[in-house]
Amino acid sequence: MPEKIEEIKKKIEEFKKSNVVKNLSQAYGYKYASLADIALQGYEIPLMKTGTEEGLEYVYYLHEGEWVRGARVVLPNMKNSNDAQIYGGALSYARRYTTLMANCLATDDDVLIENEKLFDEPTPQDIKKLADKFRELYTNEEQARILNGLQVLSAEEIGYENLTKYVQYKEQDTKK
Repeated sequence: MPEKIEEIKKKIEEFKKSNVVKNLSQAYGYKYASLADIALQGYEIPLMKTGTEEGLEYVYYLHEGEWVRGARVVLPNMKNSNDAQIYGGALSYARRYTTLMANCLATDDDVLIENEKLFDEPTPQDIKKLADKFRELYTNEEQARILNGLQVLSAEEIGYENLTKYVQYKEQDTKK
């Protein structure tokens, strides 16, 4: 059995090395793979459109004559930005990740994150504990604003990584 796991790990690593896009662009202190970066590294940018499904907006890409649902367009709750900037950023983000999805790609930071957590996924108890900490740190109004901005109904739906960021941010903020 351990040989089988090692064989699977090796195949995953080989696949990742051949399907990783380098993050070459930078803005607001973050490195990311722009659509141009993806194209310059030899990958196809699919034909895309937006549409709604069950009241949520998604980016769709054309694959073999059929429209396939890609990433969801999520509008963040941002201060000091106008609606056009917020929507444009959310749409660009969704288009980038739809392109990565269509080409079965990961970005180099995604691979680093995945390698760190490949066999150490958070348990439901871990998520609940972190969600409880989130509810303890944020007021009801702050929670409602965050959940609404992320278009989710509960703290548990935010995801472990995002919950961790929110909790760490608030803990750092309260120390100041």
